[in-house]
Amino acid sequence: MASFDILLDENIEPFHDELRSLGHNATHVLDVPELGEGAQDEPDILPWLQANDTILFTQDDHWIGAGSSDPQNAIDPARTAGVLWLKDESMTPGQQITAIRVIATLLSADDLDSEYVEVTKRWLDYIE
Repeated sequence: MASFDILLDENIEPFHDELRSLGHNATHVLDVPELGEGAQDEPDILPWLQANDTILFTQDDHWIGAGSSDPQNAIDPARTAGVLWLKDESMTPGQQITAIRVIATLLSADDLDSEYVEVTKRWLDYIE
């Protein structure tokens, strides 16, 4: 299983401890002193992700670039170490953690570099 450096966006439940128990270096935006509550995506979070070579886990679709529902504010995932985009907001935190575990089993951090991956319940189909 790959180990990811992951920043959980403000709109994601703070289950970084559970991700750490799976071997990931995970933190929540609220626990990063230079970010915290109200951190802005382009001026704050993006430079932090780049400086720390960290994948973002978010439910904001403007992080997926051209396919965003808000193309004017879209951020190209090629400017990041990768984006895990919570497309299916009906997923429970437990399902999200399981999906990330499956993604880390099937993909490396290099596979995610500059790309985005949709986090949906389809990942749960890979569980044996």
